[in-house]
Amino acid sequence: MQYSKYFANKMRISQGYNDGNHKRHTTCSKKDYPVDETYGSSGSGGYFIAPFDCKIVRKYDAVSNYIWITSTDKVMTPSGDKIVSILIAHISASEFNDLKVGDTFNQGEKVVSEAVDANSTGHHNHVCAGFGEISGTGWAKQVVSGNEFWVLTTKEGTQKPEDVFYIDKSVTEIVDDAGINFKEMPPEEISEESTVNSFVEYTIKSGDTLSEIAKKYNTTVEK
Repeated sequence: MQYSKYFANKMRISQGYNDGNHKRHTTCSKKDYPVDETYGSSGSGGYFIAPFDCKIVRKYDAVSNYIWITSTDKVMTPSGDKIVSILIAHISASEFNDLKVGDTFNQGEKVVSEAVDANSTGHHNHVCAGFGEISGTGWAKQVVSGNEFWVLTTKEGTQKPEDVFYIDKSVTEIVDDAGINFKEMPPEEISEESTVNSFVEYTIKSGDTLSEIAKKYNTTVEK
């Protein structure tokens, strides 16, 4: 069984779920617990990597671009073995247009890049997670102090990120965790996964280059 790993090579959370306008997400009737991830810097260029084998289950574009992904099987989280669903917002438009419901990604593969849009003040992905498949449309409108916003909905409830993702320090460097207490993967599990997952099978598609494939899997052409 795969471990649910944090979704960035460099963690730099610019806004945790108790910070700024994210506080309303934790005080409404249907809560979620979002983080804004900037992938190591405040500029563009960062991207979300698959925390486990997953597939896109919904897309939506309005002022921002959104996708919902769900693990293809149960994964090991700090809260036990779970199906995990994730909402990702502020996605690069060029990438978003190429994505389709049903697209699959292997653990560690690039999924989407961060963007800036009318609903964000800088390049980042807004990310929140829950257990089980998405419920209903995958989100619900909430209102706090006259402000409307949308929260993730899943069949087994939304969760704090530290209850969903482990930190694998061989994958993720922590620049700023926004005070969130993530658990590290047990060292013996990292060692075992390094042996078992020493290769990934990838089917070449028309137009692929070795450099693009290497980037997707956070490796080099030489390796």
